[in-house]
Amino acid sequence: MGWKVPDSGVGIDLFGEPVEQPNGEGARKRAREVNDKDLIASVLRTALGEGYAVIGHPMRVYRCAGRGEIEAVPRYESDMVSQLLDQDLLRVGGWHDYTCGSSAGRGRSVLVPRATRTLLNRWAVLKGLPG
Repeated sequence: MGWKVPDSGVGIDLFGEPVEQPNGEGARKRAREVNDKDLIASVLRTALGEGYAVIGHPMRVYRCAGRGEIEAVPRYESDMVSQLLDQDLLRVGGWHDYTCGSSAGRGRSVLVPRATRTLLNRWAVLKGLPG
């Protein structure tokens, strides 16, 4: 039995049947979106303050903890940053050198666009965000 190379966008499942694999935009979508106002506000405040960085191809999220230092964030916070990136409420910026413990490498900063800052300010005035 010979192995067939699947067509672009089509893979083979466990039983050898062709299946369509997510690509591009669909691959970035989260299975479950979070709608927690307090978490969104907390992540946006952190993005405006200390900031976030994304490292690597799967875009792992880290919190900035000083000049070039980063630290890992909990999964729920990472998922929220990824969701806000997918919704264009946050943007990926330029390349910087970061260190996390004894590891060092390059990553990209996470930026808060002007429209998101305006939205957050309006939200704070209208809803009275905690914090």
